[in-house]
Amino acid sequence: MNVIVPCMRWVPICWRDLLGFFYKNNEGVDDPLSDISTINNSPPTVIESVCDPLIEDDPLHILVPDDNPLNKLYVDLPDSIVEDILSRLPAKCIFQCQLLSKALHALTKTSNFTQMQLNRSNSVTVVQRFPDFDSEYGFIKLYFIDEEYHNIETKTLDLPSSYKRKDNRISIVGSHDGILLFTNFYPWEEPVCYYLWNPVTNEKLTWCLAFRVISYVCGFYFCSLRREYVLLLVYKVGARYEFKVLTIKTEARKDVGSFSYPPSRGRPPVIINKTLYWMVDQVLYKRVHGDWPCYSHLIVSFEMETEKFIALAHSGRIGKSVYENMSLHLFELEGALCICDPISSTELELSVLNHKTKCWVKRHTVILPMCGIDKFSEFWRNKNDTEAICYKKSELLVRQKNRLYAYNLHSGTYRIVEMGFVDHPFQATMHVNSLVPLLTIG
Repeated sequence: MNVIVPCMRWVPICWRDLLGFFYKNNEGVDDPLSDISTINNSPPTVIESVCDPLIEDDPLHILVPDDNPLNKLYVDLPDSIVEDILSRLPAKCIFQCQLLSKALHALTKTSNFTQMQLNRSNSVTVVQRFPDFDSEYGFIKLYFIDEEYHNIETKTLDLPSSYKRKDNRISIVGSHDGILLFTNFYPWEEPVCYYLWNPVTNEKLTWCLAFRVISYVCGFYFCSLRREYVLLLVYKVGARYEFKVLTIKTEARKDVGSFSYPPSRGRPPVIINKTLYWMVDQVLYKRVHGDWPCYSHLIVSFEMETEKFIALAHSGRIGKSVYENMSLHLFELEGALCICDPISSTELELSVLNHKTKCWVKRHTVILPMCGIDKFSEFWRNKNDTEAICYKKSELLVRQKNRLYAYNLHSGTYRIVEMGFVDHPFQATMHVNSLVPLLTIG
């Protein structure tokens, strides 16, 4: 039987294009696959990866000549098809391809392609270990754990020499669209410094703000109205907290009003449907108002488009002490806002907010094993014994003291996530590898 498979028509084109990547100085090779080593089943290892510093200064420094076959790869394929194919590749692979061909560089540098790749990129877990003594000297070592929690890659952020001080400990604040945000661990250090870094392209921004001018950064997001990435800043002015947005590209600032309930500094905000959510920082609230916030105002929300703040009630157990309320935290569960109530270091209650009724509905109870490791670092804002990090593919990523678990909410089973180090406090946050530029307006 003569069977014609439509996808087979692509083979001659794809093979020619693939062969082009093995050209060097316009000299072909007989067998581009001859040097591929035998596949082995050895356990995954930690890979040290630091971006080439030359790429940051001149990303086109190794482009091939105009007459190289690489610059004529896609004449037979529509750009839309090529973009669709390339956007499914890992961001690191696409970035390397940009350095090989002017055609690929031009095709993958558009804002449409960047957004397409970002939407299709799988999330990874970024872990920073504490105490991170390397950060005292301007080197921040991070562990990137893949989506399946099997492979670990380490990357190092090297800060400019002017920011390298022995007493200047740096910690990760959060991640958005593939860009990581760092700051001084203690917000009262002088000066307060902030660092933005794309680990794929190695593009980074650093700046410092004067002491006592700003309290802290509580949010980092893409503002669709300004078509630019912005920071949400919190100022303490007398007996209230004022908020400003700072644009990354133009460094313009705009007042967005005042609010009595300061967002928490311990965890990054949860972003759902263009709205940011935090727990209220109860210590900062008491510092201004002289009393603890009431149960009906323990969650803060900020709408990106209207730039309005709203206080919400929480779903915690009635009668919880103030210190027990401080352990409540938020994350996203299947597109809905979820609050995690740590009953103990081995038990968590998960409740989801119904946006129509504004009521919380209990969904899951998580039971973890006993963990005897109890070493916390004084250089860490978040003092929770147990916290939920994120939810993906039916598994809840949970930090229990100095361990990381992937807990299946359907079967009630769990597995330990190996991180390449043991018995060290750490902070974990979700991240996606992307090609998003820091200073390009979307």
